[in-house]
Amino acid sequence: MLKHPSLSETEIGFPKSGSNKVEKVRYDEMTGRVYFNKEQYFEGISNEVWEYQIGAYQVMAKYLKDRKGRVLSLGDRALYEGCVGYSRVSLCRGMIGRE
Repeated sequence: MLKHPSLSETEIGFPKSGSNKVEKVRYDEMTGRVYFNKEQYFEGISNEVWEYQIGAYQVMAKYLKDRKGRVLSLGDRALYEGCVGYSRVSLCRGMIGRE
């Protein structure tokens, strides 16, 4: 498993309790929030992480869209937060080669 210091420095929030059901996924660039139903969201998601792609897939959107109609478990939420960390690491590694 990949170990990187930034993986433990996540500032991702999940501040609202509710049904945890994934209904419609949308990103609000102004607030850095990823809504997955009308009331609930993950916060602290940068635009770069939201737009990060592997192949043709936008990673953060695909994770939630694949769970549409399901209730997110604690494990699902933790994995999503972990994906944010891995995306950050990948983005940083990609930038190193550009300098």
